[in-house]
Amino acid sequence: MNRRQAAAAIVMLSACLVGGDEVVGVAVEYFRRKPIDLARPPADVPFPLRVKNYVRHREGSCFHVSTQVALRWADQGAIADNWRQSFGGGASTSDIARILDRYKIPYKRTHIVGYGPNEDGNVEILDYAHNHRLAAAIHYFRGHAINFLGWVEKDGQAMACLLDNNRPQEFIFVEKNQFLWNWRNRYHGGAIVPLVQPLPPLPYDPRDFLEKP
Repeated sequence: MNRRQAAAAIVMLSACLVGGDEVVGVAVEYFRRKPIDLARPPADVPFPLRVKNYVRHREGSCFHVSTQVALRWADQGAIADNWRQSFGGGASTSDIARILDRYKIPYKRTHIVGYGPNEDGNVEILDYAHNHRLAAAIHYFRGHAINFLGWVEKDGQAMACLLDNNRPQEFIFVEKNQFLWNWRNRYHGGAIVPLVQPLPPLPYDPRDFLEKP
């Protein structure tokens, strides 16, 4: 069962349980959008869609894994499965871009600056992912890549919400300015966002709906 099938099942079940009584023949005009919880990331990846790092060619596959998480979040599990079977080991942003080209998946990415490993650290890439509820694969931590899931607010502070494939049980929160400084100055400032259709659905509450008259 994929994420959309699970959501549909929840909607059907909720329709049967509203008020504790069975509802028969309900025609739904629309579901009301849930209030946005600013403490949760726009790409709020549930645990079953998180992928743990794996070894290929005696190297970790963190950048591949982070891209697979981005694809799974956008309901592209079949591509993510094929990617895992076909690719792994160390990778750069350019390597990931070439694989996305093979799958004919467009993307937004940062670009190499000069001849070293540093990239331009363009925050517009992260803002695009945030605004479109997409997950980005980014360089973060030494020799590592993880997921950026969006900007959040916690305790009155703007923070980056991150998901590390070496410890996927919990999200990591880093104050926004500190995160950007780290990303650009310590961890090379690389990021890539697969632009996969269909986009993840808006957060609707399956128990709050308007019946057609």
